[in-house]
Amino acid sequence: WFGGIFMLKLDNNTGLRDYSYTYSTTTNVSDQYFGIRISGGYGCTGEGAYIVYDPQTDYYYLYVSYCGLEATTNFAGYHIRLFRSRNITGPYTDAAGNTAICTSSGANQENKGIKLFGNYDLSSLNGVSSSELSANGYMSPGHNSAFIDDNGQRYLVYHTRFNTGNEHHQVRVHQQFLNQDGWPVTAVYEYLGSQISPTGYSTSEIVGTYDFVNHGKSATTTYTGMLPTYSVSLNADGTISGAFSGTWSATPNTYFCTMIIGGVTYKGIFFKQYDESASHKNTMTFSLIGNNNQAIWGSKTSDAPG
Repeated sequence: WFGGIFMLKLDNNTGLRDYSYTYSTTTNVSDQYFGIRISGGYGCTGEGAYIVYDPQTDYYYLYVSYCGLEATTNFAGYHIRLFRSRNITGPYTDAAGNTAICTSSGANQENKGIKLFGNYDLSSLNGVSSSELSANGYMSPGHNSAFIDDNGQRYLVYHTRFNTGNEHHQVRVHQQFLNQDGWPVTAVYEYLGSQISPTGYSTSEIVGTYDFVNHGKSATTTYTGMLPTYSVSLNADGTISGAFSGTWSATPNTYFCTMIIGGVTYKGIFFKQYDESASHKNTMTFSLIGNNNQAIWGSKTSDAPG
């Protein structure tokens, strides 16, 4: 958690370290005992690392969880960050080109890795049974794995806490989809059997008012409250209005979308999926990653612009 994430080769026969491979002790690169350093170090946070290879993009994707696991204490803010590399041993970099490796104790981890999601709430979660822990939102989601099934569908598996004032936790599974730049974006809602339309969605299905969450870049290891949920409208003329202004576009005959908000370009997908309300309403959502390492989510609340 403090010293960084390292990789060393194992013996296929024993499952133990392969001692025919040796490593030099080179600052910020490798260690003769631990192996090759691929992320973190110098007291920076980072644990629960997981790497998945995607044959479609020929990238290795590195997931690392930052900050503290708790939801109610001053050691919180747990979340997942994403990097990728052409080689399994790295170097791993994020959407802004930053390396996953910390080279000093003063490294600003806000600027390292795509933050997949933080503490969020959506209106569709409210009003469900009080026994459902997510009724007031999710907190401290992290420590994930990921996989691609035999049909090529991608999934993210992780555990999460909730906005309930305690440390209860459960496992969640979300679908993922590659965006135009080959980054896996994570579906807004847990997997309930929805399948994305490979030919995309009509303008009438997309236009409307949405809950909007920008998951930001915060990497503080302190008590972390809920992210704000805003209201934005995607209008038929390709503009975004409401709490934020900008433009949106959908790539014809695909589920890809692009949004420009505050001068930042975000790329991702539209996905009509079952939400997590009691009725599991089939709801239009969007999930995008910006070149600023920030992920944005939207969940449609009304067919009419706000």
